[in-house]
Amino acid sequence: AIYGNFFAIVPNFTAIQNNYNILADSDVKGVYAEGFGYKNGEFGELRNYVHSKLAWKPDMSVSEYWYHISDFLTGYYGEGGIYIEEYIKHLENSIQELSKKAYLTLGYDTIDYLPIDYDYDANQYDLTWLNYCQNLWDKAEQLADDEQLPRIRKSRIALDYFELYYTMADRYKYGDAQARLELRDRCEELYNRMKSFGV
Repeated sequence: AIYGNFFAIVPNFTAIQNNYNILADSDVKGVYAEGFGYKNGEFGELRNYVHSKLAWKPDMSVSEYWYHISDFLTGYYGEGGIYIEEYIKHLENSIQELSKKAYLTLGYDTIDYLPIDYDYDANQYDLTWLNYCQNLWDKAEQLADDEQLPRIRKSRIALDYFELYYTMADRYKYGDAQARLELRDRCEELYNRMKSFGV
């Protein structure tokens, strides 16, 4: 269950809209949308925003729905919002590709439904997918002003947490001294960042 890990990556923005469409088609008159507060969880602010928009107009088109997402991301994160939108769409595409191969249940074990392969012979992860995602967040941070940067850094917690939570043990065990030092520094920075946002 997602309650076991509030910072799990949950690429379900497409599913959220689909669910509202189905509910509208079924003449449902009310919805209790349970989401995240502003201090915890992946994209809590954006999720609350899209739930509000969909509650108002549950039968909106896909293009209108993504317009609202784009509008929020630009307004909340500034110019870097385009990279965060690209990240979200990249997650959605990744989950759709994996779901063609296997039945997926979004929940606690995020590593099961994102494309992070591990080479047991070499004792290392293929970090291509993660590095691509991290690069998008780097670009967003570079475009941020003093008001937007904390918002971006808070929303980035989910990806940083995912990477370190799922890959650190083996990367630390089999890495060299420099790699270990970098991982320790990243964990300390993530802890301090989470604490600074009241997580």
